[in-house]
Amino acid sequence: MRFKTSSGIKSIVGQDLITDPYVAIFELVKNSYDAKAKNVIISFNSKNDKHGSHIIIRDDGTGMSKADLEDKWLYLAYSDKSEGQSDKSQGQSENDRVYVGSKGIGRFSSDRLGRKLKLTTKIKGDSKEHTLRVNWADFDKSLSTNFEQVDIQYSSKSTIKNDSHYTQLLIRDLRQGWGSSTIKKAVTLLRRLKNPFLEADGFNIYCGENILDRDLSNTVKTDAKHLVQSNVAEVLKNRAITVSACIDKTISITLFDRGKKIYELRKENDTRLKDVKIDIEINYLTFSAKNMFSRRMGVKPISFGNIFIYRNGFHVSPYGDKDYDLYGLNLRKSQGYNRYIGTREIIGHISISDKNNRFRETSSRNNGFIKNAYSEYLENFYMKFIHRALETYVILVKWGELGETETVVDWSSINESEADKFKASVLRRAKVNNAKDFKLEYFAEDLEFESTKKEKELERLIRDLPEKEAQPIKDTLKKLKRMELERKSDQKELDNKDKLIDNLEKQNENLGARRTDTSYGEQVGHHLTSMSSTLNREVKKLNKFKKKLDSKDQKEYVKSLHMIRRIELELNQFKQLLIKSDTELRSAQSINWFDYAKWHFENKRPSKKFQVICAIENKDFSNGWIIDSKALEYVMMLENFYMNAKQHNGTYLEIIFRKNDLEFSSDSDAIDEHNINKIFELGFTTKKDGTGIGLHQIKSFLNKCGLNIEAHNKNGGVCFQVSR
Repeated sequence: MRFKTSSGIKSIVGQDLITDPYVAIFELVKNSYDAKAKNVIISFNSKNDKHGSHIIIRDDGTGMSKADLEDKWLYLAYSDKSEGQSDKSQGQSENDRVYVGSKGIGRFSSDRLGRKLKLTTKIKGDSKEHTLRVNWADFDKSLSTNFEQVDIQYSSKSTIKNDSHYTQLLIRDLRQGWGSSTIKKAVTLLRRLKNPFLEADGFNIYCGENILDRDLSNTVKTDAKHLVQSNVAEVLKNRAITVSACIDKTISITLFDRGKKIYELRKENDTRLKDVKIDIEINYLTFSAKNMFSRRMGVKPISFGNIFIYRNGFHVSPYGDKDYDLYGLNLRKSQGYNRYIGTREIIGHISISDKNNRFRETSSRNNGFIKNAYSEYLENFYMKFIHRALETYVILVKWGELGETETVVDWSSINESEADKFKASVLRRAKVNNAKDFKLEYFAEDLEFESTKKEKELERLIRDLPEKEAQPIKDTLKKLKRMELERKSDQKELDNKDKLIDNLEKQNENLGARRTDTSYGEQVGHHLTSMSSTLNREVKKLNKFKKKLDSKDQKEYVKSLHMIRRIELELNQFKQLLIKSDTELRSAQSINWFDYAKWHFENKRPSKKFQVICAIENKDFSNGWIIDSKALEYVMMLENFYMNAKQHNGTYLEIIFRKNDLEFSSDSDAIDEHNINKIFELGFTTKKDGTGIGLHQIKSFLNKCGLNIEAHNKNGGVCFQVSR
């Protein structure tokens, strides 16, 4: 038997998946880019002729032959492109374009824009021009019709222009009107589709109203008036406070103040991002920068956007959009208005050259990256080395003193200038716990921040006044300094009290949540008594085996060790569950595995050397992972995966819940292919001092829950696949 495909699949991968008309246009522009076009023109035609309003998208890319139309364009979800990989079909080098689409569904974006499509295309050297006419409504007439049985009209005609090559999409019977305001928005968004902070890359986008007609007798024409461009970098040059970073074979981080270089850090790239090239430039907008931006760009910075993320040269939506709070910066700013920087004050980009597809976008193309170990690491890197570094310097410039973001020691007790303290804070940030430290390659030695302090202004004023008139100001200055010391002392005491109150409230909430004193007594009595007696019994058995260990006793030895190891783990996890949750631990129950995994790792002590990422591809899948199982055994399984990854030199554990399977992956040492099928056997281990118990426990628990587990090597690490 075989699957059959309903004609309704057209809407599922078309207008139902790509719900935003602007995203649909972006996908079609990306197709032109992948076709090696130098120019693509989007024309919104509102002429009231016999064809009505329509959209034309024309490019001078390689075009398609009749065979390409049959075997590729008309092949649902087929793509001969690998996203992020270079196109070397014509000998391009690694520095040339990489593909920005690969899902094989971008062609259905035209369905989101209009009900009818006429595709006209030609390749170089072919004497024929090929045309397809698609009426998307034909697919909706009857869902019992097979997808491949819906007819598409094909025609061709001879042409004398053998050297020409192009593709044109004529989209009619539009699903929405395109007036001046929506066209203007399309142009604005297209300005940010390609990175406006970088120089031209040989791919030009033209967009406007009535700039193309339906006649294909002429080659693609370009009009500078409708060229979509915006050189933000030139506008902000020497006017903003900027932190830039380059992550490649080495990592460099440089801070500039209105064109002046302040410091530079550099280190060898031994991080998780060593196979991804990333350029970052974040600008704090001074008053001058804001004014210049508004005048030159014709829009205020806040309306243009904030921190854009580009992957392989194209914008990843919604990062950078006006109301999108990247990394929770605005939420963070609300907790310390004068200490932190929000998205309203900065503009910049994170540009990722991702040839290995480490950063994956959601299928809808407007929900950013699917969260994984790489996106998590990038966020941590940005917050520590870019954003907090920018905050530290800006506070110094604005207030003349090191901000509370850098309060690791009490600087007030150290007789150093603010510039010296700032240099010390830069050196402290350069220290990396789980990798080689940054080296301070450059530091401007002529920095001076004290002049911006209010008390310094008063001191300068005193010097120019007679003693009689200066005395009241001196008294005010003393009072100001005393009040500032008192404020810092009060703030420190208040912060400590707030932390204490938070800890007490959490502890009280956990201890009192839906539990009675009787419940505590029953659970402690039941579990600890049972586990202690079992542990004692197995220790005695093991003690006997120690005197007579030989090959025939190995099996019994491992069994006893297995039981001791299990109870040791069970005791530790039982304590955590009892104190920090309200879970009933005496029997199996229906528990949400995704929620428990998030809870478990959020309650672990954070580690800079090892990260855990727990995510679900679709929140709707969460209820599908409500499993009848003992919470204690499930948490023990999570802990086994955690320890296994760490003990095999991993730096992260990524847990991804999908609809029908669950994946545990890490960058730990790969498993020898000869041992893949042995690792779940009791007593088998690849570690020198290993017991061969943890993975056996995992498999036993999963089998008891009706689930299967398999292991395989992936991306240089290890992946465990749990399936129903």
